Amino acid sequence: MGLSSPPPLTGQVKDVPFPNLLHFLKTAHKTGLLTLRDSHVEKTIFFKEGTIAFASSNDPNDRLAELALRTGRINFKQYEIAESAFKETRRKKGAILVEHGMLKPRELFDLLVTQVWEMLLGLFSVVDARYAFRETTTLPSHVLIGIALDPDEIIKAGFYRVSNWPQLIERLSPLDNILKQNPDFVETDLVYAPHEQEILNLIDQVRSIRDILALASTRALLWHKP
Repeated sequence: MGLSSPPPLTGQVKDVPFPNLLHFLKTAHKTGLLTLRDSHVEKTIFFKEGTIAFASSNDPNDRLAELALRTGRINFKQYEIAESAFKETRRKKGAILVEHGMLKPRELFDLLVTQVWEMLLGLFSVVDARYAFRETTTLPSHVLIGIALDPDEIIKAGFYRVSNWPQLIERLSPLDNILKQNPDFVETDLVYAPHEQEILNLIDQVRSIRDILALASTRALLWHKP
């Protein structure tokens, strides 16, 4: 996961994979906006001193009311009421859901956290996007709502979402390369499941990626959640 040198602040995800960007911005304690554009979809991640404070997206699949419906937090009738109120007032849908008694304030916050997670996890399957990071000293007040996500936790969860093996293999280093654990990455507060720890234990500065793939159990390679 570590990079031999800092990645450029603008470029393409095919050259600097999304997990590498997240990890660099964390370890560099950056504050600013990371924007990724893929065709007509644009997502922006707001970083505050290396943690993720918020994210926004123009993808209809990332909308808050749709997520509330999809996850069972509201029913379809409530969804229609929220949509109608939004068209009339153009107010934030989160506020509408709370004002109409569909969600409690704490439930809205939890939904916003889930929304940010889903936006980020969706970026792990993107390969053709362009990215740009704009460093700032402060963030807009409307994004500072109390969210503080660890990018390394996002990376860990993102690997569970990668089901395209050709894409995953393509992103790996050459299979004959010898792996070395990056202390800046592994010596964190992350809690590893047994099958994840199995992979880490195989990295001994002697085995190549091919050796590790051959020795690891199928469960470890598939990154199944415990």
